[in-house]
Amino acid sequence: MISEERTYDTLLMTTTAGALYTIHIPITAGAKPVVKLVRKSGWTAFESLAVDKCGVNRPTVIVAVDHDTQAGYLDGISKFDGTATAMVS
Repeated sequence: MISEERTYDTLLMTTTAGALYTIHIPITAGAKPVVKLVRKSGWTAFESLAVDKCGVNRPTVIVAVDHDTQAGYLDGISKFDGTATAMVS
């Protein structure tokens, strides 16, 4: 979960094909989730993601974990903006 607000929650997920997506889920009954592509490839090796904010109005930190190699990779994201999302490793 990358965001938990009064009216919506936002999740970060990977697919088996290696894509990275955000899913914006409204709390309102009947409202539909909004799925946005962040990266279309490059995330296939990671079985786990750990996500946390670094304070108020601060970047989100993602640790992507590859269980096969027992390696973790750290990325920072200031704002999720679909495929325009800037990531710093």
